[in-house]
Amino acid sequence: MSQSLILTPLEVNRITMCTLQQHFWQQLPPQEEAMSEEAALKTIQRLHAKGGPQRLNLPTTLRYVENLLAVVKANRQQLNAARQAIAAYHRRLRNEWTQVIASNELLTMNIRVRQGWIQIEAVVDRLDKGAGDEINAINFITHSGPVSDLSQNRAVEATMLHALVAAAYPHRRPVQVSYRWLYHNQEQRLQLTERQYRENLAQIKERVEAWLDGEILARPGLHCEECPFKHQGCPIYPAEDEPPDLPINNEK
Repeated sequence: MSQSLILTPLEVNRITMCTLQQHFWQQLPPQEEAMSEEAALKTIQRLHAKGGPQRLNLPTTLRYVENLLAVVKANRQQLNAARQAIAAYHRRLRNEWTQVIASNELLTMNIRVRQGWIQIEAVVDRLDKGAGDEINAINFITHSGPVSDLSQNRAVEATMLHALVAAAYPHRRPVQVSYRWLYHNQEQRLQLTERQYRENLAQIKERVEAWLDGEILARPGLHCEECPFKHQGCPIYPAEDEPPDLPINNEK
């Protein structure tokens, strides 16, 4: 490669699990539903940037998300769901604000691969201090779908986030990675052992190098259960007579 390629932890996660799935995701155009869900994330990013709930009250915060949703012509159901999610987060953040170290922070790191360098880049929604020198990276899941166990399907992404935070905050250990479903007000923490962390990094490097060589290959595994392309192009599974709607191209 003549210049470094920029990938997000979620893209690395997909490449490592199944390069065919990453190929399908790259073909999807942005959709309005994704933009309506993104409005909730933009609202909490603004809430963080303005100094938290003590400085930006709930009515003002709700008006902001309503204005964003009006632009994308969200329906009443989407509006009500977003309002409820933002209100719940605003209340919760009142008790958590003193733990927040940083928010909306862009972190980058370079990884050497056979073809050159790749740059991993991610915006971490929140970084909180924990007990002692612990640091917790919190990322929000903004789709309104059901809560699921992420310990298998996002382990690679968590590894990349762990590495990014560890590099940016070398004096804070251990590093924790959490996912919070904004629309459900629930959280799951993914904690990796040192052995898991190193094994994941080795696998990531191997799979990314294969992808850079042009590999587009279906890799069956646990991730297939939640793959939106399972019956829409994957050669491992038969096509459905009436397949569901295409998924939303939403990084969150």
